[in-house]
Amino acid sequence: EANILYKDLYANDQKAYSILDMNVDISDFSSQEDSVRFRINDFRLNDGKSLSLEHLSAGFTFSQNKLHLQQFNLQTLQSGISDSEVSVSFGEAGKPLLSDLNYDIRLSSSNISFSEIAELVPAIKGMDQEVFVSGQVSGNLSDIKGKNLMMKTGQNTSAFFDFSINGMDNLETMFLFIDLKQSKTTFSDISKIKLPGTSNIRQLSFPKALYNSGILS
Repeated sequence: EANILYKDLYANDQKAYSILDMNVDISDFSSQEDSVRFRINDFRLNDGKSLSLEHLSAGFTFSQNKLHLQQFNLQTLQSGISDSEVSVSFGEAGKPLLSDLNYDIRLSSSNISFSEIAELVPAIKGMDQEVFVSGQVSGNLSDIKGKNLMMKTGQNTSAFFDFSINGMDNLETMFLFIDLKQSKTTFSDISKIKLPGTSNIRQLSFPKALYNSGILS
């Protein structure tokens, strides 16, 4: 168990992150020059508030400012990721940590809670949607790209697509491009999707007759 306090001193709006409990089980540790490798058998932590990591396991490699996780499995209170791959490249020292990260995430079929993602991406706070997703997401907080993504939510909603988002840290100037390859949904499912809390409209509504129109594709 551990009690850890972290502050990003280079951020304009400094935030402190506190971890109350942390448990780690690792094996197969090796170190060579500028690289470190080991196996994370079980990693758990919580901050006593909104973050609770129930289980994480992966093969871990850190080399030349790049972190790589293979056979990545993660379970939180609301999300689950299995047998996936994550790469994270860290930027130069002296810059805000989160804004200077570059990542490449390749997901097998996983369930993701938007309410948990919102802790890292405040722009989607309030959506509270749970989706099942697979595919590749890469980039950083200001330039995000998705490739061969399959996303499912609700009772009858799914989409296969690529996307690109620029300037996600500012909703007024954000640019979103979606290449939709295949999709299906219902008006009932659409009406249950919550929009971000900063939006003037929280949920869409339609004439009653449209809710009986069946599946749209």
